[in-house]
Amino acid sequence: MGAARWLRLLLGVLAFWLVQGLAGIHSFHELGVGLAHGTAMSMTSALLWVPLTWWALFSSDRFPVEPGRLRNLLVHLGSSAGVCLFRAAAVLVLNPWVRWEAQLPGFAELMVTSFHKNFFFYVVLVAAAHAFHYQRRSRERAELTARLESALAQARLSALQAQLQPHFLFNALQSIAELLHHDVERADRMLVSLSRLLRQLLETDSKHEVPLESELSSLQPYVELQQLRFGERLRVDIDVPPETLAVRVPYLVLQPLVENSIRHGLAPRAQPGRIHIRARRSATLLELEVTDDGAGLPPEPREGLGLRNTRARLQQLYGDAHRFTLQGGAGAGCVVTLHIPIATAEPNVTAEPPAEPNGTAPRVTTEPRVTAEPAVPAEGA
Repeated sequence: MGAARWLRLLLGVLAFWLVQGLAGIHSFHELGVGLAHGTAMSMTSALLWVPLTWWALFSSDRFPVEPGRLRNLLVHLGSSAGVCLFRAAAVLVLNPWVRWEAQLPGFAELMVTSFHKNFFFYVVLVAAAHAFHYQRRSRERAELTARLESALAQARLSALQAQLQPHFLFNALQSIAELLHHDVERADRMLVSLSRLLRQLLETDSKHEVPLESELSSLQPYVELQQLRFGERLRVDIDVPPETLAVRVPYLVLQPLVENSIRHGLAPRAQPGRIHIRARRSATLLELEVTDDGAGLPPEPREGLGLRNTRARLQQLYGDAHRFTLQGGAGAGCVVTLHIPIATAEPNVTAEPPAEPNGTAPRVTTEPRVTAEPAVPAEGA
């Protein structure tokens, strides 16, 4: 324990024995002892236990009796003998002023009396000090375990989040490289959107949760990148009621879900496709749903890095308090549904359209629709 804690402990011991000394005055008064004489005897006897109690606490903390530590047991046996000697010597020295006894016996007899009165009492003090010692150690161990578990969870989340950034970056650069061969202007606009997205990644790299409004703002450059890549083949609709915008969600939770819909649902086919992002909230849960009308799930679907990463991050953040499902849509396509516990924060992020090199906004045919429909309770809420 630190010096400040030991000082507080010493003050607590002093206060305890002062109360005991004051309470003992009444016992001496009942024996017919005068108030002044009784006060002197009771308070002196009680205050003599202050250093002994402090030593019991200190020695129990430094020399706890544990299996395999015979030396520590010998320390406490020696302390017990020292306590008996100290009390006998104190009576011998202080009796002329305090007057516990009118006529003191010899020192050997005083030691025998002190042993009978003080040895087992000190043993009880040491046992209580050990209980205090082990309770404190148990609490410190629990606090350390909680801190280590929290640090481990944060490290796992950071590692999972870090995986998303190069994964997405490589895919985006591959798309730009493909466009450079036949549409340099679109490739240039994609680079502008990519640079904006990378700035956002750097600015919020250490955050694990953000308001949904911020998450949608982070998603917008990615959608613009894909819109520039696929053109009229891709349409993204966003249905997010205002009351859901402040709810905190895992950072970059929507991007891998949208990427999965594009890569496995819409990219393999030539006809236009649509992705619908929807949010609903109940009193305790937020429901996020990403739906596409693409090719649908294969007979034996296998999750890629994005979905595996998302599942792992959700488990780290929410444990069993969340649900994450992937299933085929009605007729075709795929539906990913996520339920997470609700926590709110003030929305302070608004989406800004990225600028062209000449300062004009690019043409993006994605039409996000934010509706103000009443919230629908999430399934199972």
